[in-house]
Amino acid sequence: MRVLLDSRSAANPTGIGRYTRTLGSVLSGCLGKHEIIADHELLVFPSPTHEELELPAVLEREGVDAFHSPLFRLPSVLPPSVRAVITIHDAVPALWPELSTDVFARLWHDASEAAARADAVVCPTQAARADVIHALGLPHERVHVAPETPAAIFRPPTLPEQREARARCGLDDRPFVLVLGALERRKQPALALEALRARPHLPDIVFVGPAGAVDVAAEARRLGLSDRVRVLGAVPDAEVVGLLGTASALAFPTLAEGFGLPVVEAFATGTPVVASDLPAIREVAGDGAKLVPPGDAEALAAALLEVTSQPELAEALRERGRARLMSYSPDAVRGAFERLYDLLEEAP
Repeated sequence: MRVLLDSRSAANPTGIGRYTRTLGSVLSGCLGKHEIIADHELLVFPSPTHEELELPAVLEREGVDAFHSPLFRLPSVLPPSVRAVITIHDAVPALWPELSTDVFARLWHDASEAAARADAVVCPTQAARADVIHALGLPHERVHVAPETPAAIFRPPTLPEQREARARCGLDDRPFVLVLGALERRKQPALALEALRARPHLPDIVFVGPAGAVDVAAEARRLGLSDRVRVLGAVPDAEVVGLLGTASALAFPTLAEGFGLPVVEAFATGTPVVASDLPAIREVAGDGAKLVPPGDAEALAAALLEVTSQPELAEALRERGRARLMSYSPDAVRGAFERLYDLLEEAP
């Protein structure tokens, strides 16, 4: 079977872009090359400048059997012989619309239409699969699970890399807790500020991620915490790795999630994790993270203080996090897609 992966969303700075880049790298070695996955040949539709109208001709010319879109949308026209696969990362826009951005609400409309046409839908966890089936009324046998994995750059950074990341981001030697992700309502970044106000002895808070609806700098000023908080915006992955490696902990106080990629990125860099106790996070993190009730600033503060003040607990979390990575390795991702492509090839 010849499978074409649509990589046009790889340039997107959000999590979907990161997912597409990492998936292309894991499945095809690097974006733009062909690779044999078991008995299947993977091709990559490489350029974001390609237009949708070109796709049918590309699929026909390349003899493609299946088209996979990581952006949970499909072209308006696909040849009848081409199987369609889409990834839907979560059902947040349908189940928690108040937490979704306008962009994702529009994309969810596309996802609903694409899921109705797709031969297979991929979700990153069993929890996300259950939500997507419920939200879209899809047949269970059409929805599959394939895990996500950290990009290859995520590994324990050296001390010089940690120092360089601090220097480039203008951070001094004070310990800090890292909050990683877009500053959106769903991610609830301001809860980390509430935790810091509740426990002033916590390390400083550093926010890394694209700007969104939550102005954490303004909230920090309102709470009198400006001198304890840094907002760095989006930074290159190499600096994210260095910051994770030197952080006392990762705080991930999200309210709704289909996977929680920052959790496994922290596992890969050896960073202790405190995260919301959600079905998807519980499934991914297992005992590798300290889980707290979502939306509970006091519980988040207590857990962060425990992790950052007890070296033995922090080290235990690091060890358990590394063990959890076995289920979210590149080999695990490749194996999941090999099985999916086998099923598509065998289907009548």
